Amino acid sequence: MEPGVFVSNLLLKYAGDGDPTAGEVETQILNTIQSVLDVQVVVPVTMIVVTNETGLGVVPPSALGRAFRDYLGWANQMVAKLADKVYL
Repeated sequence: MEPGVFVSNLLLKYAGDGDPTAGEVETQILNTIQSVLDVQVVVPVTMIVVTNETGLGVVPPSALGRAFRDYLGWANQMVAKLADKVYL
């Protein structure tokens, strides 16, 4: 799983041309991410996740860019909570 592409696809699916920060969009995206992570807890496999760190740079000028940065950051935190090891 590459979280950046996954989050980008979820944004396109749930927000489309609408508001990417709408409450229902946020709920759908975070619930979908959690459902993927729930499978990891049930199925005993080793998962290696390599992701982007988008929160250390400039603030994106568009609402879509800021939403992507935020959702990816939340996804990274959700993955890190379940991980045995996390490296920056």
